[in-house]
Amino acid sequence: MFTRGRIHALILTLVLIGFSPAQGAEVKKVRIAFTSFTIEQLPYQLAERKGYFREEALSPEFIYMRSTTITMALASQSLLYSSGASSGIQAAVTGIDAKVLWVAASKTLMFLMAKTEMKHVSDLRGKRIGVSGIGGASDVGTRAMLAANGVNPREVIIIAIGPTEARLLALKAGAIDATPLISPRNFQAENLGFRNLGFMGDFMPNAFGGFSISNVALSQDPKLVESLVRIGLKGLRVMKHDRTFTLDTLQKFTSLEDREIAQRTYDGNIKYFTEDGIIPETEQRAILEESKKQLKVEKPIPLSIFDFAIAQKVKKELGNWKP
Repeated sequence: MFTRGRIHALILTLVLIGFSPAQGAEVKKVRIAFTSFTIEQLPYQLAERKGYFREEALSPEFIYMRSTTITMALASQSLLYSSGASSGIQAAVTGIDAKVLWVAASKTLMFLMAKTEMKHVSDLRGKRIGVSGIGGASDVGTRAMLAANGVNPREVIIIAIGPTEARLLALKAGAIDATPLISPRNFQAENLGFRNLGFMGDFMPNAFGGFSISNVALSQDPKLVESLVRIGLKGLRVMKHDRTFTLDTLQKFTSLEDREIAQRTYDGNIKYFTEDGIIPETEQRAILEESKKQLKVEKPIPLSIFDFAIAQKVKKELGNWKP
């Protein structure tokens, strides 16, 4: 017979290590949008490879789309989940009913890469800069970085091209003169001879990676949303504590053959990733104010866009759990 203490211990063990769904249990498919094959997208990819979706009786379908398309999809509720906080912030700041439930990194993990002859940001006057889409993180970050270096964004030609991978191709083809790239694409650009004009995270606060939802998702199926937050935060812990597995996954996810670039990507960015998906109010305010400024939004934006209640609950449940 189980004593009450042993029952409590068993329940705690199941919560911490997860458990496979019972044989024959219905597995639910969930559609999660992502914007690029880059490092900030790894937590959910790691979680899938570790089997954490399966433990929650879920089967993920990852859908690759532009950040601006994700924003529109969240607005129309044709998509309920995004593995990126920045798309949720953009949506919420512009009046769309969306929330950010956890954040992978509180920096804009982009590097402004340019043709070799561009030695300084000021050299970009009159040049063509490729971004994902107008109003997206790469666009907002580019404008902030230009302004911080004394260049009026109106002095450059900003072109919406698409995700990081498409922008790297455009840079290689000479269709643009510069573009912000997320790791590992910035290191690939360096190896091709392009110049790094600086880390965008030094010029603009942002919430990168993580998890955004349409508010209707939370009201329709709160247990599912909690499962998805738990899965993502377990994936984040894998990323923080299992370098080798993360490098293997990074190379597979990004189709990167060069192990050295994978190592540089991990070692150069991991310090910017949160421990538990939660960022302090000071950073939340700074991110919202910068987004309002760049998107020319004047109305007050409530901090409730960031809703870390589920992340806090999951953090408490997981305790000191490590993969």
